[in-house]
Amino acid sequence: MIQRELELPSGFESPEDYVEALVSFIDQYRWLPELHVIDFFSLHHWNLLDPEWQVALLEGSDQPGWFESIIQIASFDGTVSPNWPESLKEYIQKAQALVLPRRVAKEC
Repeated sequence: MIQRELELPSGFESPEDYVEALVSFIDQYRWLPELHVIDFFSLHHWNLLDPEWQVALLEGSDQPGWFESIIQIASFDGTVSPNWPESLKEYIQKAQALVLPRRVAKEC
């Protein structure tokens, strides 16, 4: 039987450390991924965001490419604006740090 090891993101020594970080992240930001895009409009979920996040995310909304830059946040490419509040940068950086590598470890 082939056994595959779980490749953890850098910075985690064990699966237990990783799970602990995941649980902590989920506890802190549980409300955010539970929001549905359409509800941002119909249920005013935009107002649930920290007002500093709202201002930061709307910055440049009158410029071409703004929407694409907002969508880019979900790509986990490490892009954060230096003008964003620390709490928004921290959320994005924590989410990026918890992403599992997308390759299968090769067996020797």
